[in-house]
Amino acid sequence: MRLTFQQRCFSANTVKIWMAGYPFLLSDDRGEDDCSATGCMEAAVLAGVQCYDAEGNPYDIQEHEGSASKFRYQYSKPYSHRKLGGYVVGLGATPAEAREVLLLLERDKVFSRNTASVVIDWVVYNGHVDLFSYNKVTFSLLPTGALHKRIDTQPFPMNLYGGGNHSTDLNINLVLMIIYVLLAIFFVDRFRHYFLLQCKLSTEKLRRMSTLVDFFKGDPWNYADVVSMCLNLNVIVLWLMFSFYADEAFSLDSFTTSYEFSTAVAPTSVQKLDEFANLAENFGSFTMWSSLN
Repeated sequence: MRLTFQQRCFSANTVKIWMAGYPFLLSDDRGEDDCSATGCMEAAVLAGVQCYDAEGNPYDIQEHEGSASKFRYQYSKPYSHRKLGGYVVGLGATPAEAREVLLLLERDKVFSRNTASVVIDWVVYNGHVDLFSYNKVTFSLLPTGALHKRIDTQPFPMNLYGGGNHSTDLNINLVLMIIYVLLAIFFVDRFRHYFLLQCKLSTEKLRRMSTLVDFFKGDPWNYADVVSMCLNLNVIVLWLMFSFYADEAFSLDSFTTSYEFSTAVAPTSVQKLDEFANLAENFGSFTMWSSLN
């Protein structure tokens, strides 16, 4: 379980007419943007300007020292949620560990009016149905003071056509998917055949430049055929992307019993939660476009 939170950067107000009432303003101009999805903190880090907190006290936005633990929370982009940047903290693997870490964060006064967003994401596995589930809870504090809350859960299978406790059904799914791909290829080929035929007819009538107009004017169902063909091709591409991605991600060692956590993090370390987040996003897109088809 991972927690990623971003801090805001305030700067001194230089407009004299408003300085008395509003001595400090947000340095980023993102309006109503949700920081949990856009990465507000990165802009302040890259700008390299002096940041102030909501009370006007100068502080280093790239590093925060816990008031109780004296632990140094440092800005990180590669290991943050969706690589948007922020302070990254591991919440452990059990409710007890998560509560302990959250109490530590509270004692360290990590969360304050300077906090722009908090994202908690984790992955669970249900062996009864052989499904993984990527879960995400986000809180984003807008400049207006409104708090946006959102919960996302996306289940997805890691074993598409093998493994699990219902391999027979998975084999049937594979056969049906192959039939679907073959039918889609046949449909595209027939569409190409009729379009070339229309191109030939329009050329004979000296209307080669109006082939598309003649094609759709001759049969309005061609509009539906184009939409259906695009949906079919999009579904197949998303299916292939998920299939190959799932095969590669299935070897992720952080979710096997042989994996050992280490305090040393190398620059080449891969953020496993982001791998599962990509898988969940791909599968969600696949199911959505499939339902539209």
